[in-house]
Amino acid sequence: MGMDATIGRRVRDAIERLTPRITFKQFAESIQMTPDALSRAMKGERGFSTLELAAIADKVGVSMHELATGQPDPFALRLAARHTHDNGYPETDVSAENPTLETLALLYRQAYPDLGSDLFPLPERVDEIRGALGDGFPRNFANRVEAALGVDVVRVPMSTRSEFSFTLNGHRVIVLSAGTNWFHQNWTIAHELGHLAHDDHSNNETTSIGEHAANGFAAELLLPKSALALIDWQTISLSHVADLLWDWGVSTKSLDIRLEYLHLPVAPTIHNELSACSTQRFLRLHQRRTTELLSDVITERMHEAATRRFPAALLKAHMEGIESGQLLPYGLAWMLGIDPDAIDLGTLNTAPNLTIGELDSLLT
Repeated sequence: MGMDATIGRRVRDAIERLTPRITFKQFAESIQMTPDALSRAMKGERGFSTLELAAIADKVGVSMHELATGQPDPFALRLAARHTHDNGYPETDVSAENPTLETLALLYRQAYPDLGSDLFPLPERVDEIRGALGDGFPRNFANRVEAALGVDVVRVPMSTRSEFSFTLNGHRVIVLSAGTNWFHQNWTIAHELGHLAHDDHSNNETTSIGEHAANGFAAELLLPKSALALIDWQTISLSHVADLLWDWGVSTKSLDIRLEYLHLPVAPTIHNELSACSTQRFLRLHQRRTTELLSDVITERMHEAATRRFPAALLKAHMEGIESGQLLPYGLAWMLGIDPDAIDLGTLNTAPNLTIGELDSLLT
């Protein structure tokens, strides 16, 4: 790269911001530069090579684009990851080194290498989001979010409940941990929509909302105050409550906490059952559908929530990349949970899932 004192100043400032503090001599040695070469480059007396700037960017946690231009990288992955989900689940810290996040970021960059970073604004108000999603959206929440809001939803097995959302290459993405609790996944989608609608991934403190506010956004989206206030919770039957839980796609815990938060009078039997029963047990005990039918639909919903899910457009982009010779089949195989040898763009045979570690080893 050519000599540029402004790049040198940005490098100097980035090194000085490191915690714990480190001397310029120590920093130079850590990236295999001589202290003299680093000093002269920071003064603009020599240029940084591309490899040197890449090593510096990796060490200080700033993109090469930002060091070179002074502007945020328009293609940088932006992550919201400070989550306490579903009214009391343990807080999860998702870092940029999360292996699932790294893999997904790679898949998106491969699929959309030339896409710009511009994102159309999402509605900020809960009622606008609900209106865009339409009636009955919780039953097909992920599909509605993609179709109505242009937000991708990924569901993939993870070792921890580290749901999160990010923006990258002009895409907003919500990532769910595959499991049997569809109601937890619904809460995650609603929670992440709160972050996305307020552009939390831009690190703009004037618009971002915290975790408590994101949970409030989710609560009002899935359990709107206006709808709950119309119900007589002192006379409602347990079977009616079960039907509502099924239709709203929320957990017993979420409904119980929401009713308490809104100070709505609730019959003791309703409160006791909501607080004591798991969601699936409550449904099996009290839903008015026949036992046989109920068993089938609950099991079907559990199976769906435990199944890998990727946006059709992302899968198509990878298939086209493979067909054109631009991409290898490993990413598509991982998304589909099949062996790479089964990729034939016409015949996809089931095979054991690739683990995230196996995919990483193939792609790197």
